[in-house]
Amino acid sequence: MKYRKGLVYFIDVLGTKNSNFDELYKIANIFHNELGNTQSRHNPNSVGDRHVMGFSDCAYIIYSLKNDHLGNEDVRLKYIYTSIYNTALMLNIFTNNGFLCRGGVCYDDLYYEKDRNVIFGPAVNQSYLLESKHAVVPRILLSDELAKDILQFDEKLKKETPLAVQNGNILMQDPADNKFFINYLNMFYQHKEFGAGSCHLVLKDLFELSSHSSQRIIDDLTEKIATCEEGKQSSLVNILEKHKWQLWYLTSALTFLNSAPPPLTEQELMEMFMKQNCYRDRE
Repeated sequence: MKYRKGLVYFIDVLGTKNSNFDELYKIANIFHNELGNTQSRHNPNSVGDRHVMGFSDCAYIIYSLKNDHLGNEDVRLKYIYTSIYNTALMLNIFTNNGFLCRGGVCYDDLYYEKDRNVIFGPAVNQSYLLESKHAVVPRILLSDELAKDILQFDEKLKKETPLAVQNGNILMQDPADNKFFINYLNMFYQHKEFGAGSCHLVLKDLFELSSHSSQRIIDDLTEKIATCEEGKQSSLVNILEKHKWQLWYLTSALTFLNSAPPPLTEQELMEMFMKQNCYRDRE
């Protein structure tokens, strides 16, 4: 037994502290059902393993390459890249159900046992630290090293595969601290609605639901902060800042999505594919 390299997501649902039983039960059902869906979508024939460990309103999601692919940097980065899209889908479903998540993602040493739900190691500790100490607002924060790797891979992919420009921007940088987080609304880059199992996601509806919810909470908290005792303001201000950030993200992401070019037609896709293969034949 020893450590192995792996990717760890630690995800926490925000805003559950003062919820009553019925609200917590609803959140737990949605959260853990989708965690189960995330695990069930895993292809056993893929290059790696995925394991979801959920408890209360938190979860660890683990990705690790199978032994045959260890040491293959290209496969490693592709697998991490794909995992970010899987997580973005899950985050959209959570947002569509009215709750926000915060988290951290790190690639490092870890040890885990599926059957006993045992998990520990630097990747676990660092992903938790990113969520609890650095993410602050409802964003899934990547470690600096991981963000650098993914951004370089994304640039390389789009340079070598012109069709990959349709991927949009899988990560977004926060101007407040220059950290990179998962841009989950990027799933709508080419299509403003899509099906996800039994769930049908529509960008316009999701945006209105989340933005109206955050704005309503902002208005309510602003009024409470103005009238409450000074010593009780800090916790309310913390919640207020989370929802202000959520509005910033929604607006920024929507602006980017609205500037996206229209999806390529079948003929344009074919022409680009033929052109790409023609260049490869000359190399």
